[in-house]
Amino acid sequence: MFCTSFGEYRLAVNRTQIYLTALQVKQLRSAAQTTGKTQSMLIREAIDAALTTRHAGNWREIVATARGMWRKREDLIDLRQLRQEPEERLQRLGLIGLSGR
Repeated sequence: MFCTSFGEYRLAVNRTQIYLTALQVKQLRSAAQTTGKTQSMLIREAIDAALTTRHAGNWREIVATARGMWRKREDLIDLRQLRQEPEERLQRLGLIGLSGR
């Protein structure tokens, strides 16, 4: 492992070797030139994006862990109240008078 600098940031990284096709090398060089980023940066970003997308597939697990997270909150409006007629809500919030305006 060694450290490398990216502008103001220092990042500890591991060196590895990958095999790319000639077309991938050409496209990677072009993307690096266009974006001003190093080829290594672009590869790390692509890996991060691929891994993030892969983990996003676990949405059922994420939803299951979030179940009930609002249950004990006392500062939230009851959903039944939100479903009432808009005028009733506005009156309750003091935004309109009982006469309609």
